[in-house]
Amino acid sequence: YMELAVQTEEGTVHIYNHDGSTLSGWPKSNTGYYPEYDDVHITPALGDVNNDGDIDVVSSYYCGSIAWNATGSTLGGWPFKVNGVEEEGRHFAYSSPVLCNLDSDDALEAVVCRQLYRFPVEGPEETVFALNSNGSQMWSCNLNPSDGGESVMGSPIAVDVTGDATPEILVCSSSVSTIHKDEESAGADSTFCNGRLYLLSGSTGNILHSSSIVGQFVYGSPVVGDIDDDDSLEVVISCYTDNGNPIRTNVFSLPSLTLEHSWNLTGCSSGPSSSPTLGDINGDGVFDVIVSAYPTIFAWDGETKNPIAGFPVNIGNSVRHGISLADIDGDGYPELVFCTKVGYLHALNHDGSICGGFPINIGLSNSQPAIDDIDGDYKLEICVANTLGEIIVYEAGDSSWPALLTWPQYQHDARNSGILDADFAAPATPAGFAGTGALASNIFKADLSWTLSVNDPGHPAPTPPAD
Repeated sequence: YMELAVQTEEGTVHIYNHDGSTLSGWPKSNTGYYPEYDDVHITPALGDVNNDGDIDVVSSYYCGSIAWNATGSTLGGWPFKVNGVEEEGRHFAYSSPVLCNLDSDDALEAVVCRQLYRFPVEGPEETVFALNSNGSQMWSCNLNPSDGGESVMGSPIAVDVTGDATPEILVCSSSVSTIHKDEESAGADSTFCNGRLYLLSGSTGNILHSSSIVGQFVYGSPVVGDIDDDDSLEVVISCYTDNGNPIRTNVFSLPSLTLEHSWNLTGCSSGPSSSPTLGDINGDGVFDVIVSAYPTIFAWDGETKNPIAGFPVNIGNSVRHGISLADIDGDGYPELVFCTKVGYLHALNHDGSICGGFPINIGLSNSQPAIDDIDGDYKLEICVANTLGEIIVYEAGDSSWPALLTWPQYQHDARNSGILDADFAAPATPAGFAGTGALASNIFKADLSWTLSVNDPGHPAPTPPAD
């Protein structure tokens, strides 16, 4: 069975069993959170941080980050605090952590980011931190020392683009100038005019490449995938804007961060506050790019850059925290599943039409759906949260299995990786099962079953192996 992890705006992390009961040892409150200031907007990252074979939970709060094991006990060395102290103005409460392996030691590192926000901040400030499995700081990075630093609101990405088996770190700053460096500038919007995309060394945190996003700033996170089928990865980032600049979604090459393409989000009165979603929604073997901006859902072919047939779709509202992709009706194509701010759970087919039974009134929601078979009944469940503090789970039905889970949750997976790296080649017929070996007396177990990933609706199923 699967558990559900969710963090409230008050900073409390809850873990629920598949039947809705609370997992023993939970919930946990984040140490040092300042409730009189801003809300927490974090999706916890889940993974085996300390390499003990069990899943751990990593989250951020106003003044730092913290990690727990599955029973709710704080991992040794955590929480992390900048300079070892809880201090106002170190705002980690918007950027969700990402888990990755930066030093090949089998344990996981966490990369966390923060804003410089609301309080006087003196001197250069780091806003990107890599943390060891014991909560100690591996490295930190000041993205713009000449101006004190740059704020990061979205989640970082860990992706190996140099081929050295150590991931690089990709972040996008909210502005070239420090956001709200002091209270006197808090009301000015001139600091929001330009964002910048950075590629950092995963080993040292040094800046390898950067690219300006002129006239735009970024609320959401970047995502990574080979969207144009050229065997190289691209970065896709949606940008907010002010001062009359167009609202855009931009594509950059890796590792150079050269701008390859921009889509104008025409007809939108407000820019995206969520991350893009990647996935092949029409079964042509090429990743598509899906973006929401009030009041419209856009979908483009990553190779041709043309709109997918049936898109854009006017939904009349905003999607605050992203679109999930999964085949919930068994037609071989992933549906677009998302929550609108006004309180409806929507599902669109690959051609932009509305799925049967949707939309569903769930109450005001800022969440992105998480989709999987959480109770082991071979049916997909759609899990959402609303602002009343409720977790609601809907069952997709018998036809939703076997599952095509293209982008099933925030930033794709439980580690918040933000990377779509699946290939579309039909799996080869399994072979090489024949063999001989000695069996210990009275101990014999044979498992002759196997599972083939259903990730390519555009190709026929592989031929089953002979008995």
